[in-house]
Amino acid sequence: MLELAAAEPNSRSALSRPAGRMSSSAGAYQRQGMKGRGMDALGWIAPCSPTPEWDAAQVRRLARKLGYPLRWADPESVLGLVEQVESSGLEVVLLSSSAHVDVVTLDRLMSYADVECAAPRASFGRWSPVGGARR
Repeated sequence: MLELAAAEPNSRSALSRPAGRMSSSAGAYQRQGMKGRGMDALGWIAPCSPTPEWDAAQVRRLARKLGYPLRWADPESVLGLVEQVESSGLEVVLLSSSAHVDVVTLDRLMSYADVECAAPRASFGRWSPVGGARR
């Protein structure tokens, strides 16, 4: 199994886990993940981003809002983003913007995971594993 970088995009050393106190019963639901599965999300920032600190803050804020513990993809890996998602088994990818991936990569990502973008706020649901035929 691929070892994901459990680090901030800049320091590449510390695991970023969203923190926060939630007092309602909805808070317990959110801490387990948006869909109640208790899974981690994979954060991604394009290596060529001119504002990586801002983008990382946006992704961390989105993870906290949706209740996902956050792991970071390794931009220096020989595997691309889609391959990292596929081999890790994670089901959610968090982006600060859809501009951090191209259209083809977004389409491929949606075969393996839900994609959530912080700004503008957008959700891209995973494609159904059951293919349909067009007539």
